[in-house]
Amino acid sequence: MQENVLDSIRFRYAQLTRLEKRVADYVLQKPWEVPHMSISDLAQACGVGESTVFRFCHRTGARGYQNLKVRLDLETASLQRPAAMPADETALCANRVYEDYLALVRRTREGLDLRALDRAVERLADAEQIALIGTASSGVSVLCAYQRLALTTAKVSYAPDMYAQRLFVSAARPGDVVIAFSYTGRTPDIVEMAARAKAAGAYVIAVCAQADNPLSDTADQTFLIESRSRVLSGWLASLTAHAFVLDVLCELYLGRLTEDDLFRAKLRIRGTEEL
Repeated sequence: MQENVLDSIRFRYAQLTRLEKRVADYVLQKPWEVPHMSISDLAQACGVGESTVFRFCHRTGARGYQNLKVRLDLETASLQRPAAMPADETALCANRVYEDYLALVRRTREGLDLRALDRAVERLADAEQIALIGTASSGVSVLCAYQRLALTTAKVSYAPDMYAQRLFVSAARPGDVVIAFSYTGRTPDIVEMAARAKAAGAYVIAVCAQADNPLSDTADQTFLIESRSRVLSGWLASLTAHAFVLDVLCELYLGRLTEDDLFRAKLRIRGTEEL
């Protein structure tokens, strides 16, 4: 049986270096936050380098940072249950997930720049073509974005594989819009495609969970989403927040359509309902 990671940190605390103790203090004080942070996030929060976090993991019995996050996630689950929840386990679980979803969407909404939303929607309305890019877990967000946007406009392009996404981006021109989805904003392929699209004159919108990253630096407009969750894994929390931002953009986009465009959008929606 694996040793409790929080107990392990307390037991080995005296043997840690000064910088490693910074990491230990943060983990012990906010164990529920760490599973939803990247190694760079934790290092920045503690004022240390990523190598210090990596050493800390091994010094405290974890097999790397990912292993530390998984073990903390399991150990803190029982600590996060609100005291006033119903005794029934099913109701307890349903209420906990419900409250977490609400909090996730609320924090994402609070962080949205309304003027930036208006600018993005204007670009989408005027765009000749809209290309969606994303890979790995963010690829799920891209698929959801395509299914949502395809009901309102025929000018959106999507492909599940990276090669086809590169083809879309290579054809970008001034007046086009590229929406890039990424959890960290540091995926090399996505950053490269965004930079290529911008160089071609396209307007690049980034949707990611972390600030100060290469994708945000490249994009014309960035929407930061909330990814911290006590219940959902990082990528699922990211997907939920992605969906919220996308629905806001789509609703605003529908409001900009002409009567003819709106009629065609309704026909597409009606067609999918009859399938």
